Amino acid sequence: MHSRAAILLVCVSLAVALHAGLSGVSTSSVPLLYTLAREYSPLAWMQGGERFPQGAAIFLRDGGRRRALVPGFAASADASVSFDGKTVLFAGKHGRREHWQIWEIPAQSGEARQVTQCDDDCIRPLPVPPDRVVFAHKIAGKFVLEIASLSGVKEKVLQLTYIPGNSLPLDILQDGRVLFEAAYPLGAGTTSELYTVYTDGSGVESYRCDHGDSRYSGKQISSGDIVFAHEGGLARFTSALAHEVVISA
Repeated sequence: MHSRAAILLVCVSLAVALHAGLSGVSTSSVPLLYTLAREYSPLAWMQGGERFPQGAAIFLRDGGRRRALVPGFAASADASVSFDGKTVLFAGKHGRREHWQIWEIPAQSGEARQVTQCDDDCIRPLPVPPDRVVFAHKIAGKFVLEIASLSGVKEKVLQLTYIPGNSLPLDILQDGRVLFEAAYPLGAGTTSELYTVYTDGSGVESYRCDHGDSRYSGKQISSGDIVFAHEGGLARFTSALAHEVVISA
């Protein structure tokens, strides 16, 4: 699935507050991070492919102004704000022929710090309190979930998924589990489904069992519901129901 629009806005953080104490502020004044790309293939990861074949760049809209988050990078995507609002994790390339790596940058200003030294692409970072990061690492052509330290202390990277196919992290849920997308049946099918795993690699399971069309790009909202994209538009999971609920346009 490819977007043919000349310019495609891929919002990666909806109305994200980049600093504490913004409750009660109108959404129009809240800083917004988003990825700008000419072409976006949201399910390319299922074959270990490139989601942004023509490149991408993260922009920050703040106070009516727009600026590139990391203007010196050849490509950037997958921005994710830390829970305290002080830093932003993202996937980036300094040079176009380089692999995607995970980087961290202060939310207000400062230099980007490289977090990973992957021998292939590392993408889709998610902060895990207090000082870890979950991301997807391409190993032997397949994306697997890993978790690593952000503290600067050298610790062994822990692999979280060992399934036949690709997997990509989506969100850190309120109960601490990692929401991720992978093929259904798990790792071996042709449609995308939503799954969860604990940060020690245990408890892998599908979020719901009413499997059908591809579900992807899921995020948990403040109510606890999971909102996601599927072939027909948007839908959500709510705790009171065992099946998805379509979100009307």
